[in-house]
Amino acid sequence: DRHPNGVIIDISRKRVLLDGEAAGLTYKEFELLQYLVLREGRTIYDDITKAVRFIFATNMSEVLVTVAASILGTPEPLTPMQLLWINLVSDIAPELALAVQPPDDNVLSRPPRPPGKPFFSSSDLWRISAYGAVISTGSLAAYVYGLRSGGGQRASTMAFLTLTVTQLLHTLSARSDTHSIFDPTHLETNKYIPMAMFGGLGLTLLTQFTPMRSLLGSVPIGLRDWGVVAVAAVAPFLAIELQKALSKREPETALKPQFPILAEA
Repeated sequence: DRHPNGVIIDISRKRVLLDGEAAGLTYKEFELLQYLVLREGRTIYDDITKAVRFIFATNMSEVLVTVAASILGTPEPLTPMQLLWINLVSDIAPELALAVQPPDDNVLSRPPRPPGKPFFSSSDLWRISAYGAVISTGSLAAYVYGLRSGGGQRASTMAFLTLTVTQLLHTLSARSDTHSIFDPTHLETNKYIPMAMFGGLGLTLLTQFTPMRSLLGSVPIGLRDWGVVAVAAVAPFLAIELQKALSKREPETALKPQFPILAEA
């Protein structure tokens, strides 16, 4: 039979008790073990999904920036070295951090996943595409500003810095599909998220003040340019968080009480 929480149980209660006694487990301990296995299994699947969605959305943003610049007839906004830096700094570490994100509060509130459901649903693909487009918008805005107020290298530097910071900020958004920074409750702490974000941000800022700047094809930018980069990087992050806050679904009925040991706790 299929358990309401999605666990397949093909043994009777009597068999559970007999096998549990042989293994030194009480029925309550078996119920707790079943709950923990279900919770961890769903958490692992969710974390893999979050990491893959993140990498798809950020990579799509890089493609969209390049394609949009080509359509506009402007020079390439990002050099090959800048693209390599973005992939190394703002993709790998955040993705690994998301892979160990603690479970959401509603991890056991969802119905079982249909056996034939694809890894990416149509809504997942839409969300990835939308997030990639929003992330690229800030970088393109900074790039166009740089072209109009300076030169090609200056504009490229602004686009590079904006896209890197925006992708790092997207790590916070990728932690949950429904929870936003505007919610009164907070997600469980993941110490690797700030490590990945601030580490990537620090390394990127360091490139502007070391010989690596010339290696990446960047140039010094002024204080006003830094302000534009900051606004253009934060705006997409706030837009995504606001969208999640406005479209948040009603919480589903939790299934935890269906485990007797948890109902008695």
